[in-house]
Amino acid sequence: MMGKPNALLWFIVPMFLLTGCWSRVEVNDIAIVTATGLDRMDNGDIKVSIQLAVPRLLGTSAEGGGGGGKLVNDAGWLVSEQGETIMDAYRRIQEKIPRKIFFSHNRAIIIGGKLAGKNVSEVLDFYERYRQSQMRSYILFTKGEAADILGFKPKLEKLTAEVIKEEVKSGIGVHIQLNEFVNMLAAEGQDPFAPQIEIASSRPGADSKEGLSDLVLKGTAVLHRNRIAGWLNNRETRGLLWLRGTMKIGVITVDVPLEKGGGKISAELVNADTKLIPILNGRIPRAQVNVKAEFDVYENTSRLKLQDSENISFLERLIEKDLEQRIGETCDKAQQLKSDITGLGQAIFQRRPKTWRRQYKENWNEIFPNVRFSVQSKVDIRRNGMINETMSMK
Repeated sequence: MMGKPNALLWFIVPMFLLTGCWSRVEVNDIAIVTATGLDRMDNGDIKVSIQLAVPRLLGTSAEGGGGGGKLVNDAGWLVSEQGETIMDAYRRIQEKIPRKIFFSHNRAIIIGGKLAGKNVSEVLDFYERYRQSQMRSYILFTKGEAADILGFKPKLEKLTAEVIKEEVKSGIGVHIQLNEFVNMLAAEGQDPFAPQIEIASSRPGADSKEGLSDLVLKGTAVLHRNRIAGWLNNRETRGLLWLRGTMKIGVITVDVPLEKGGGKISAELVNADTKLIPILNGRIPRAQVNVKAEFDVYENTSRLKLQDSENISFLERLIEKDLEQRIGETCDKAQQLKSDITGLGQAIFQRRPKTWRRQYKENWNEIFPNVRFSVQSKVDIRRNGMINETMSMK
């Protein structure tokens, strides 16, 4: 016969095993943030704009909104408030919304130009401390107001965050997560950078206000001393990707000289490897950039016969020259902005930390603009396509 102590165990143990999650929050009780915009107002306040996913409108169309915000597209509700800090503005937004704001699905943080001109690290303090913060959110900058970016209705996606996610999946341009950006802010000999997002026209040369426009990543924001120092254009951005060894996908188009028949050839990147080597031989170091890349030819409108090994070698030299020029342009731009986005200072620190701290660290702002970058590339053409001659040569 079972004793009383053993019998009690049959009742007590299940009480512990079957307890519910006291801190559980039902989906119907939360407002899911998909993207956040941060702007600085003229009075010094921080304007926080959050784009909320509206589940009941996903896959449907919406005509209006309420509750202190506006429906900016078929599935997003934009709510904004100002405060002395991000937390202050966030609490004011929470007062407008009956559901608990939930940041754990925040995919993007967009910082407006006026705020980026101040100390960016101060506004990011909130995201490092707040327990719901998603440090894998992507961080982006815009020259205008971040609220305008969140308020724009994308053409192909329902939410701004979806546009950014698809851009990241495409592998084109710079993509920086919040944790990476914070690490760059804290790193020795490294200035941070992040993608630039804007509303741009879908037609070349047209104004973005003409109606045929969409959200695009069109360059790179370059920071120095925790604030915006300038911007890279698309070509300089691709040069930055080559320089830092993060170029994964891309096409290079080169002009064939007239003496070789003229025309253009486009080749797609297959593999790439970049090495940045600091050379320490005095007060001003030098930098050697070595790039190796493999390409496949996908379009040839020139009269070069690519079945000829000499012509293949000639094409390889053309691409090498193009690579060296665009990487050199990026280095020049970084030095003009006095922002070491090249990673040279960090490379010196990692190889020779004592030398970095003793000889370079304190005066790196003055030393970096005078560094001489030497770029050398080695290109191999793997394939020249399914045909050897151009259509015009047949």
